[in-house]
Amino acid sequence: EMCIRDSHWAIPTDLFSLLQKALHILGERFASPLNVHPDTKQYYSQFKEDEAFGAIHDGYSQQPTSPIEANPEYTPIELFRALKHSVQATYTDRPVLQLLVYPNWQEEPYRRWLKHPRVHILTEIPEGKCAFVPPDFFKGPTSHKDSNTAHWGVYLILVANPQGITKWYDSQTLDSLWKEYYTSKQTKP
Repeated sequence: EMCIRDSHWAIPTDLFSLLQKALHILGERFASPLNVHPDTKQYYSQFKEDEAFGAIHDGYSQQPTSPIEANPEYTPIELFRALKHSVQATYTDRPVLQLLVYPNWQEEPYRRWLKHPRVHILTEIPEGKCAFVPPDFFKGPTSHKDSNTAHWGVYLILVANPQGITKWYDSQTLDSLWKEYYTSKQTKP
């Protein structure tokens, strides 16, 4: 399945910044020039023409060499493919750590990968509490209004090998940053 460009929604920039800090994330898979976080060092796009804007074509073309975030298109095929690819990428001697942003949709094929020992659900943002950033957010207020709020829970999934956990994952730092983030949002994880 192919995605359309206006479906490139991203997690809120303040949440992404927290995750970058906590997990040392340097890259994004499945991004576009319209939604890549300003502090991202390297990003992968589905579209070859996005190379003109600094993207690397195809989020499946290379194995990550540093922590990376992935927010694939929310279609059954892409959700399954991206999670499977992420797990397979952990079978190497070098450290691998990936953070995936997924809808908590029941009865989806990707859910079978959630039981894998290298897959860990860090948290679930409750239904109605995650307002995705639309791809045209840089234009200012848009007609999207409430349509960007997820009407489902949003999983933040860690996929990593032991080397990646040792090198980049610090649960105390992440917990501290979560508390700070949720306090500032006046919501609970």
